[in-house]
Amino acid sequence: MRRLLTTLLLLAGSVAAWAVTDPAPQVSPDGRHAIHNVGDTAEGRHHFEIRTRAGEVLLRTDDEPSKTWTPTHASNILWSADSQFVLLRYDDGKYHATALYSFADRRLIDLSHVLDGWTVPVRWVSGRTFVVEESGPHGGKARGGGYHRRKTYRIRTGPLRLECVYTTPTVTTEDDPDAS
Repeated sequence: MRRLLTTLLLLAGSVAAWAVTDPAPQVSPDGRHAIHNVGDTAEGRHHFEIRTRAGEVLLRTDDEPSKTWTPTHASNILWSADSQFVLLRYDDGKYHATALYSFADRRLIDLSHVLDGWTVPVRWVSGRTFVVEESGPHGGKARGGGYHRRKTYRIRTGPLRLECVYTTPTVTTEDDPDAS
């Protein structure tokens, strides 16, 4: 009995460790596409792929044309209700950046990051309108002060492009003079 319990605990521990380094794919609402995070972040050779249900790779961030990508996993994944678009956060060095992928166009639009800051997807407002949040500073000698604002984008087609239709007022906070 003790041997069985030990075996089960070891098996449970290995399954938990596997889940951390190889998370389950994030599947679109219609089940036709998925985002796969591939590899362990500790290795530095991790990346993400967007695939069809049949396994066709539509985007792979570690292939030769994508040399501008740094090793990253996709996170904060937000699918449009009709599964035609996906917003995702990726890491660009020490910064968080946002990108939009269009399945109809098989194209990625990079919203990138703001200078010394982050851009993170927040929510879909409608099938073709979404909100991202910009904040900073987050790098270098960033301390208690900073800013954040939200931007609302509308997706336009023919050709695919993004139009910023609203930006909230920028909220700034003062740096803590007692912080060192």
